[in-house]
Amino acid sequence: MVNNNLGRNIKSLRTAYGETQLELALAVGLDSPNAIVNYEKGERNPKSEIRSKIAAHFRLTEEELINSDFS
Repeated sequence: MVNNNLGRNIKSLRTAYGETQLELALAVGLDSPNAIVNYEKGERNPKSEIRSKIAAHFRLTEEELINSDFS
């Protein structure tokens, strides 16, 4: 099941930080923005390792990243 709130939060945080999808992808160890695009659209959920890296990148816990509303 895809968590659309997670995708919205990733997009909201990324844009608030002024990052492109590619910049966020590279920051968390991905080589293409395609995964970030899919997360933001709610088409896929990040694997736990990537979700953890995204949360750390924005200085959040995974719980905050998933359950808060940053829109």
